[in-house]
Amino acid sequence: MARHIFSLNPMFSLNPLFLRNRVLALSPAPAALAVLSLLALLLVVPVTRAQASAFTPEAHCADVASLVSRAGGAILETAPETFHRVVKDNSFCDPDGVARPAYAPTQDNPACFVGYKCSDYPVR
Repeated sequence: MARHIFSLNPMFSLNPLFLRNRVLALSPAPAALAVLSLLALLLVVPVTRAQASAFTPEAHCADVASLVSRAGGAILETAPETFHRVVKDNSFCDPDGVARPAYAPTQDNPACFVGYKCSDYPVR
């Protein structure tokens, strides 16, 4: 009874060895810390949604223009391994960006107006 002068309950003993073991028991395992870090990262990273896309040489002009208009923006493949981001209007560009007319080859029109491409430099 003399060794627990400061506490009647041995669970709250002031024994340094007991306190050290108690702190170690409360600290998270490295694996749990890694999982919590990953979850925190996933909450911070914004989720991007998939953009509409089309291979323009196989589509009709009206269909491609309609796709861009409906979705607000689309990734258009104008030739194998050649991609362009086309938007509906200037509101889909960066705040300091400029929308320029975009044309793409389609099944029925070699220079179909499909929307706009965003540019970082001003129109001259």
